[in-house]
Amino acid sequence: MKKTLLFLIISFFYVSLQAQNHDLTVKVDNIKDVQGVIRMSLFNNDKYPQEGEEFRSYKFDVTSNIVSYKCPNLPAGKYAIALYHDKNNDDECNMTFMGIPKEAFGISNNVTIYLTAPTFEEAAFYVNKNKTITITLKYMF
Repeated sequence: MKKTLLFLIISFFYVSLQAQNHDLTVKVDNIKDVQGVIRMSLFNNDKYPQEGEEFRSYKFDVTSNIVSYKCPNLPAGKYAIALYHDKNNDDECNMTFMGIPKEAFGISNNVTIYLTAPTFEEAAFYVNKNKTITITLKYMF
């Protein structure tokens, strides 16, 4: 009986710890122009970075050359982020006729972009406690 009770108590605490949610703070640096907004998509699956497939989306004002945003109450898990600096606040990442972003962008883990977007695994990071990550904006022009 004592062993059963002890097992139930330990199981309860384990499940409680697993069910906890965490805050993710995303710091964006290398912002050249203090205007517009950062539009950020948080993904939790390999549909990254497909528009419309994000787990959550966020928008926050650019008020200095480095801005931070807290994504509250995230379940523990693996995530990846794609974001861009929407300087003109038109709700789209403006591109050249060749599909090259005119606006600065960033990816979690500061993955280098070559000819295609990085995979979810390349950009992925774990949230299993309150965490802060830094994403450095990249400029193509």
